[in-house]
Amino acid sequence: MNRLLAVVAALAAISAGATHAAILCQKKGSGVVVVRSVCKKKELPLDLAQFGAQGPAGVPGVPGLPGPPGQPGANAFGTVTYVKGPDTNMGASQYSTAQPQALCPLGQVALGGGVETPSEYYVEVGWSHPFASNRPGSAPGPDGWTTGVSYSRGVGYSYNVNAWVVCAPAGQITGP
Repeated sequence: MNRLLAVVAALAAISAGATHAAILCQKKGSGVVVVRSVCKKKELPLDLAQFGAQGPAGVPGVPGLPGPPGQPGANAFGTVTYVKGPDTNMGASQYSTAQPQALCPLGQVALGGGVETPSEYYVEVGWSHPFASNRPGSAPGPDGWTTGVSYSRGVGYSYNVNAWVVCAPAGQITGP
């Protein structure tokens, strides 16, 4: 209790004193607390923070020097490969359908794909999505692209359509 009173008295003296720096010093033998600019040989400086006192925040310091450059990041996909599937003939009938497909190289997965037709007229795309070919040595998950197209109007003539797939190696595959 006496020590607390001495600290409170010292705080009052500091706040009422001049603008020069002052610290609290405790005498080793008696425990008496005094205010000084520097503690004497047989005195210990007191840290007001141990009593819960906290001063205002200081001025921010000067920013430090930039650090060394970091290591290059990992290439997320490695090499990206575009594969054009084989020609799939639509036939000569005016009501022809085809299901062109394109497969990724072994060990790679499909990232996207689509279908190419020689004309936008009279051709309808029924579906276009990734699929798993289940070939020996293929990556788990979708490793190809499949499409369904139909030719349903106009005169019948024969032409080819192609599926395309964008592929890359992948360490982990999630999804349906």
